[in-house]
Amino acid sequence: MLWMTFEDMKADPKKVIKKIADFIGRPLNEDQLDAVVHATSFQVMKERNERAVNPGFFFEKCEKGVREKKGEKIQRVQWQRKGEVGGWKNTFTVAQSEAFDKVYKEQMKGYEDVTYQF
Repeated sequence: MLWMTFEDMKADPKKVIKKIADFIGRPLNEDQLDAVVHATSFQVMKERNERAVNPGFFFEKCEKGVREKKGEKIQRVQWQRKGEVGGWKNTFTVAQSEAFDKVYKEQMKGYEDVTYQF
């Protein structure tokens, strides 16, 4: 099993992609590695997704933040957030974060050596 984290990927994507390639037995040369790093960057994937989504397929109108389907307004779905480490801090309240930490510590008893950078 290969273990990696989003935080590791953000810190050094080239190192993590090389690790994945080596793990699956498909080592990459430098040019290939650079191409994969570029193609899997958050910005490139976000741009590709925005081009791939065809609002006219499901929705009659597409306005900023809202789509309409047969007269019914539907909030626009955002596939990617910001692609940053620690974005959860802008979503969860302090109380929610503390509740998560409590449950996490209880559930991870016996696995204290498994650490994450939240």
